Amino acid sequence: MSALERFIVAFEPKNEGKVSFRILLDEVINEIKAKADANSEPILMRDYFAAKAMQADITNYEDNSKFGPDFWSTENIAKRAYNMADAMIKAREE
Repeated sequence: MSALERFIVAFEPKNEGKVSFRILLDEVINEIKAKADANSEPILMRDYFAAKAMQADITNYEDNSKFGPDFWSTENIAKRAYNMADAMIKAREE
């Protein structure tokens, strides 16, 4: 029985006062975290910086052609984000 199933069963009237809800809740949280950690790749600092740079870039979007027709393409936004991330990593090393 999973931690979540044990947590749900603990709320049945016949089990009232027999278990610590806090301990069961902690088990549920730890089980969820373990599954999430097992199914995901760790985020690299470069990816984190690129995500922040992309967010800033998109926030400053200007709908005009002064930058050229492809400036706001998804490919170019991603390239700019990773270029900025690389620059941030380089600056950290100095």
